[in-house]
Amino acid sequence: MQKPARALSEVIKNLLKKPVTVLYPFVRTKIQDKFRGKIVCEADKCIGCRLCMKDCPAGAITITQVAMPATLAPVVPAPQPAADGAAPAAPKPAPRKFICEIDLGCCIYCAQCVDSCPRKALSSSQEFELAGTVRKNLASRYEPTAEEKK
Repeated sequence: MQKPARALSEVIKNLLKKPVTVLYPFVRTKIQDKFRGKIVCEADKCIGCRLCMKDCPAGAITITQVAMPATLAPVVPAPQPAADGAAPAAPKPAPRKFICEIDLGCCIYCAQCVDSCPRKALSSSQEFELAGTVRKNLASRYEPTAEEKK
């Protein structure tokens, strides 16, 4: 006899409270600032150290170097000895650019890659609605901008 009375009192208590659930598709919830959503890469900042690849537990990141055509590759002159007898200045290395590919189907959104990137080329966005029916569409490719390649 105690169980029906206890259940009835619980029903009456919960009728007076507001619902715990939210109307998600219709009402957007506020996302926290440090939310770990989709990983985004700024390929122009990438230096190709590949620390993100090494730290990714899921192996979802691939960094490849962009092949620069010989016509666009800068010519580095040989170092000239200084007039005052000092050591010649070291030549500047040719700029290299990298392509970052992130497989969101494998990514576990732990953001270890974001923490390990020394140039902050990777970041977590607020985007979390990433579901899809085609696995190929889950791959994101980030390339340097066209003017940066030249």
